[in-house]
Amino acid sequence: MVVMAISPDTTPRTGGDPSGHRGRPVLGVVSAAVAALAGCEPGRVWALSDAEVAAAMSALGDLAVSVDAHLVAVLAEAKRRSLGSGDGWGPVDWAHAMAPLIPLRDLRDLDAVAATAACEDLRLGGVVEAVAAGTDADDADPGRGEVLPVGKAAQIVRFHQSIRGLADPAELEQVTGVLLQSARGVDGLGEKGLAAAVRHAGQVMRPDRLVEHDADLRRAHRSLVKGPGPLGLSRYTL
Repeated sequence: MVVMAISPDTTPRTGGDPSGHRGRPVLGVVSAAVAALAGCEPGRVWALSDAEVAAAMSALGDLAVSVDAHLVAVLAEAKRRSLGSGDGWGPVDWAHAMAPLIPLRDLRDLDAVAATAACEDLRLGGVVEAVAAGTDADDADPGRGEVLPVGKAAQIVRFHQSIRGLADPAELEQVTGVLLQSARGVDGLGEKGLAAAVRHAGQVMRPDRLVEHDADLRRAHRSLVKGPGPLGLSRYTL
């Protein structure tokens, strides 16, 4: 029998958070933040100076990265507790039910990273830590340059999972580290650049027998000759 310890909420209700979640990890601050953001008055953004508009954009960018990092942490905990599994939901179904306005593509990226965090895969520990750095990085934080956005992290996780059964473990660890260092931070590769690097790494690391097999398939496809067939259809011959 597995016993899970849940920290009791002993925080006195003294106002400040109408949701009643004050003092609870993640939930308390997020509930207060949602309430605070409701009073941001975006319709009066015209009143800001140019510098303030730039500062607002930068702050919201940091907030978006932080939200994604916190989503990974919460989703990883949900996976550890197998939330939704009793209802037959798939990996993304529970998250989509709880947060239906998040696009499914984003949820799949979050799920890929959260699954790695939940199973504590040491081979991808650096990727998980780089994502988690987004929970407290801001403009003035030197750690901001070490943050890895979730979309990039998901690319690296999927690359590692797709090639780990074929590649030499030491070589895969080295290549994964290079991809991580190249992608993290404000000056890192963009998502398209990282995708190109991941594709190249996957091709280089594939065993020779698989590369030769793919080459044979390409040659076979190129040797097909298209010609007229019966009933106006086309005929392909080798």
